[in-house]
Amino acid sequence: MSYAILFWVVALSVGIPITIVAGVLAAAALHRRRLRRDGRTVKALVSSLVADPGDGLTSPAYWANVQYDDGGDFVTTRVSISRAEYDRHRVGTGVLVAYLPGKPSSARP
Repeated sequence: MSYAILFWVVALSVGIPITIVAGVLAAAALHRRRLRRDGRTVKALVSSLVADPGDGLTSPAYWANVQYDDGGDFVTTRVSISRAEYDRHRVGTGVLVAYLPGKPSSARP
């Protein structure tokens, strides 16, 4: 195999995953900025809690299914929470969430 081909195989094998990760991180940062600038904060009620223990290759994940009022529209969505929040919250407890008007499923605690 020539060095040029080896170079491109390595460059693409490393470059493509780095580009994907950078894109995901940039999108998450943009969403956080939009929530700070344009978001509304409301008190939502926890309707259920979900835990995914992971499978050895993935980390455990925790979610709260929450319900809140978006200007007369009743919204139910899932928000990611930490293990400590998962242990602290119970069904029916309140949690503050921020969301983008017109896009209520964008809620984040």
